[in-house]
Amino acid sequence: MKNLFNELESLLKNKIVIGTGFIVLTLVVFSAYTSRTQHPEVPFSERSIEVTGSSEMCIKPDDIEFVIGMREYYAEEFTSKSYLEYKTKIKLDKIEQEVRSKLTALGVAKEDITTECVGGYWRYEGRNIQMSKQLKFKVQDFSLIDKIVAELAVKGVEYMNVGELSSKKILEYRKTVKTDALKAAKEKAGYLLDGIGKKTGEVIAIRELGENNRYYSSWYSNQSNMLSNSSSYVASGGGANSESDFRSIKLRYEIEATFEIKN
Repeated sequence: MKNLFNELESLLKNKIVIGTGFIVLTLVVFSAYTSRTQHPEVPFSERSIEVTGSSEMCIKPDDIEFVIGMREYYAEEFTSKSYLEYKTKIKLDKIEQEVRSKLTALGVAKEDITTECVGGYWRYEGRNIQMSKQLKFKVQDFSLIDKIVAELAVKGVEYMNVGELSSKKILEYRKTVKTDALKAAKEKAGYLLDGIGKKTGEVIAIRELGENNRYYSSWYSNQSNMLSNSSSYVASGGGANSESDFRSIKLRYEIEATFEIKN
């Protein structure tokens, strides 16, 4: 570029360039300058590849939240077909007392059972309001929950819900999954570059993408036990699912990484 300007300067001094010749030479110089500006040569150290790696892990929870919903009912619900005949209301306090007694007998510590919420609603227009309540407690594994569902035969229990799942080693598991995601990104960069005869160099940048953790939660419907004292599992999605769908924590992470490209 410098040589072109020197030649132009020399021609101007010697008055060799005239008319269209000067215009043509000027266009050549401008074109060469513009080309280098718009398409600069990329330094070797700046050539890079950006990839995304992912990893996931299913964890067995050791901290399981369980919720039991109760509501008042009429004794006549089990013998009469018309709500107009409902007269003997079974109070919520009596239902709760029986539920708490059964839970402690099945192995749930009394002090671990807490009240989640209390509410009420009109069963039918013109009838007395019926109260409802949720009890919540935590267990360490699903064996106790299975036992509760099978043996908690108390009229007035409307549903049973598996709530939040957690693990005491959740932070350790997260680190492992994120590290594996980064390793997967590096491996991907390696085989992609290998296809064009290049190699993976030093890492330039690492970015953690949004978390995509799945804490499966499902519920045990016990509405039918108002009549039959039987319970059945219904998945949160509306159909029967495999055991792992609601008895595990699924961790999934994605890592975006940029690596230097080497020859």
